Amino acid sequence: MYNRISSIQNQLGNSECLLVTSNSNRKYLTGFSSSAGTLFITKHTAEFFIDFRYYEKASREIKHCAVTLSKALYAQLN
Repeated sequence: MYNRISSIQNQLGNSECLLVTSNSNRKYLTGFSSSAGTLFITKHTAEFFIDFRYYEKASREIKHCAVTLSKALYAQLN
């Protein structure tokens, strides 16, 4: 199966990371549709931060990155 996240990781070049916040871009990259969430992609890792409303469903449906319950997003991104 084509993995869009891996494709982004291969194209990061000199950039350290990509932070995806738009609903449509998150859905395109993860296949998961929600009104909330943040996708954080580095050259070697990818993590989808989601609030409690969608956490269980996202954990079941998202296959190409880690899914993390978002409690304090900016602290977690650090």
